[in-house]
Amino acid sequence: DYAGLVPQHCVVLAGTRYALLRSEFLAVREHSLRRRASCGPNKILISMGGVDQVNATGRVLQVLHQCTLSQDCRLMVLMGARAPWLDEIRRQAAALPWPCEVKVDAPNVAELVADCDLAIGAAGGSAWERCALGVPSLLVITAGNQQDVASSLERAGATKLLGDIDSIAMVLPRVMAGIGSEALAGMARAAGEICDGRGAGRVADMLCNWGVQVREMREDDLVSVLRWRNHPDIRRRMYDSHEVSSFEHREWYARAMRDRHRHLLIIEQAGVPLGFVQFTEVENGGVADWGFYTVPGAPRGSGNKLGTAALDYAFRQLGFRKIRGEVIVSNEPSAAFHRKLGFTDEGIMQKRSSDDLICHEVLCFEMEGSDWLERH
Repeated sequence: DYAGLVPQHCVVLAGTRYALLRSEFLAVREHSLRRRASCGPNKILISMGGVDQVNATGRVLQVLHQCTLSQDCRLMVLMGARAPWLDEIRRQAAALPWPCEVKVDAPNVAELVADCDLAIGAAGGSAWERCALGVPSLLVITAGNQQDVASSLERAGATKLLGDIDSIAMVLPRVMAGIGSEALAGMARAAGEICDGRGAGRVADMLCNWGVQVREMREDDLVSVLRWRNHPDIRRRMYDSHEVSSFEHREWYARAMRDRHRHLLIIEQAGVPLGFVQFTEVENGGVADWGFYTVPGAPRGSGNKLGTAALDYAFRQLGFRKIRGEVIVSNEPSAAFHRKLGFTDEGIMQKRSSDDLICHEVLCFEMEGSDWLERH
């Protein structure tokens, strides 16, 4: 969607992985997901935004009054103090046959949302809050720019779409009549998989990581990467230290592009390359080997930036559980670099070059994703 609208080196943080939610939603996510038991919609939350200028809340309460709900049902309305229909909503709530509490400017929204069985709300930013908590929801479109989001969430099975406010009277009773414990459980599972509540942290990591960006290697990078790879300072630390030909290089790239287990990455700072990183998944369960080199002559500190950004990308974006590294024993700077990043020594092994002419003594290193994420 953004192709041609932003510079080629721009990193686009779009999608639900980067939904900007307050930390309170992540804090109660696990509790909310665990409480999604097989039960009917006994706790219903209505939240149409703090202002709700169009009074979608009033329409929902009016229609719910005509629905057949459990005698144990409890309702809760979230509104802002500046909502123009607040007094009318309070009168409607008091007239309902079920307990209905109106919360104004509630300071613990995440806890209240987590405690409900079903939410009826607008399809704006709060839709991602409900998904992060695995809350099944019925969506009302209160603005034109919510249509695509609402339709996508319904296709994903996380919500049921009521339409705009004029559709509530006709659609809501039918939808409520068809929602049982099985339907709620299915919607909850789908919602919880859409957004994990960590988006703000991912964006902050990108912003704070020295302005360093990670992107996939492109075909127009081939000449630069070959030049780096064939530099004497890089070659002498490789298992295979021969000078790679342009033909070999293109064949290597073509094979990598066909292999879904391989990830070729360029690490940049402000659009200027710092180096190359490759991750190759070698086992089921998210274990990958990595290899890397900085651009010859790169400024001091570039290696640390490259390694930190690449590992963060591997664990957060690619979802690997463990990264393994190998270093020729004589390459003391690389061994020290691994230890500085937090890798643990796993022993020494013998490894031959691809032409089977040279046998190297190799240090083995491992990094657990859980350890990395705890420190970063």
